[in-house]
This record gives sequence, structure tokens and C-alpha cells, in this order.
Amino acid sequence: APLLVCDTVNDCGDNSDELQCSCPAQTFKCNNGKCLPQSQQCGGQDNCGDGSDEASCDKVNVVTCTKNTYRCQNGLCVSKGNPECDGQRDCSDGSDEKNCDCGLRSFSRQARVVGGTDADEGEWPWQVSLHVVGQGHVCGASLISPNWLVSAAHCYIDDKGFRYSDPAKWVAFLGLHDQSKRSAPEVQEHRLKRIIVHPSFNDFTFDYDIALLELEKPAEYSTAVRPICLPDTSHVFPAGKAIWVTGWGHTQEGGSGAPILQKGEIRIINQTTC
Repeated sequence: APLLVCDTVNDCGDNSDELQCSCPAQTFKCNNGKCLPQSQQCGGQDNCGDGSDEASCDKVNVVTCTKNTYRCQNGLCVSKGNPECDGQRDCSDGSDEKNCDCGLRSFSRQARVVGGTDADEGEWPWQVSLHVVGQGHVCGASLISPNWLVSAAHCYIDDKGFRYSDPAKWVAFLGLHDQSKRSAPEVQEHRLKRIIVHPSFNDFTFDYDIALLELEKPAEYSTAVRPICLPDTSHVFPAGKAIWVTGWGHTQEGGSGAPILQKGEIRIINQTTC
């Protein structure tokens, strides 16, 4: 209903009915669509209710903790949005810049692409290929620590009498680029110790489509094998932001899987559209 759009009320639940609205002059537009007097921006208080009026200020303040604020290891929360691993110490204990040795590749060549194209070797060192014995590559995953991978829950649901939920049925290949070269020197082969599917995963709607996989033995980091960063729970990914997807999936609808790792650039859509 048109009346619900731009009425400063979050009718959709994810606020998308308020996102494309403009605010009057001398006011500031919060991420949740609320309009505030400009004087309240960077005042050290969460006037928006989602922390966005304090998120990009020069001065970083300690604020009351909410679900939208970043919590430092010492329990204090800071006003800045997405402060983790940005090269600036925002927490008094420096915890926002700890464990930042992730999401780094050993080279910086990066071509922007539309649609799937071949990745360069070593470009996505956290990409993992999961094979089922006798079926080849079935799913992808990302390395998040020496012992753990994050993957999609739908891969590990038993189907047509086959026990995909059994860790013994899987082999993880780390540092792989070309599916036909699984014995290349930089490739590491690992067995799975356990599979933890999100308890709320719904295989009809695909909500909570996430799973954790524990490796039997820890991975060894190298130029070809490195972990990806996990965002803080308060991290904001705005609609329209460009992100990368990678994998050995189909390069066109109904086509066969690609032997060389593929990469493609897409944009985030808002939760309601999703």
C-alpha cells in the first residue's frame, strides 16, 4: 500500500519501505529511514535507534550496547559502524583490530567481471571444494580457521537414500583451482570430522541455509590456503553493495559444472526482495 511507504514506520520488518525516501533540508536520514535534525548526528547518542547517526563520525564514542553496535572484547561498545579490521584502533583494548589476518590473498591482481569467468590461481585461497566419494565435486565451502569450514546446509541433507549428513562420505580439497588437478602440490586433501547444520534450517524455504564443517586435521596455511574473515554480528551489508561469488558451479542455466574455479560480481538485494 502506497500509504505505508515513507511514513517513517518500519512496516516491512527490514525497513525496505523506508529506504528510498528523502528527508527535508537540514535533516539527516538514518539507515532505517527515520529523519532527524542534523544537530543530532555525531552527538554521541543513538538517536536513530539503529546507530547509523553515530556510525561514520570522526570521533568514536563508547555507547550503550544494542544489537546494532560493535562490542569490544572488554564489553564496551563503540558508536562506529563496521569498525572491525579497518586499520584503525576504535576499541580501547584494540580488540577490533585483532584476528585480522584473514581475507588476505598473496597477490593483488583483481579483474572486475560480470557473469562467471575463470579465477586466477591463488585468488580465492579460502575456497574449498567438497567431493562425495563417487560423485565428484558437490558443494563449495569457505575456510574460516585451521579446523573449520562454513558451507550451505542444503548440501548435507540426506537425499534419495544417500547419507549426505555422514562426514565420512565427504573429502574437502583446499587450495584447488582446477578440478582435474586435485593432486597438484599446493592442494590439501582433508576428511571431515563432523557436520553441524543450522538447527533452524528449512529445506523448503532455504532459510538458515548454513552449516559448519570440522576438519579431521587442521589445514596448513600457505599462499594457496588462507582463511576468509567472518563479519561481526553488527556488520551492515547495504543493499546495492557489490560482492563476489565463487565456485565450480554452472556457468549458464542447465549447463555442466566448470572445471576451473569461477568468479562473478553481483549486488546485494534487500531482505524483502530476497
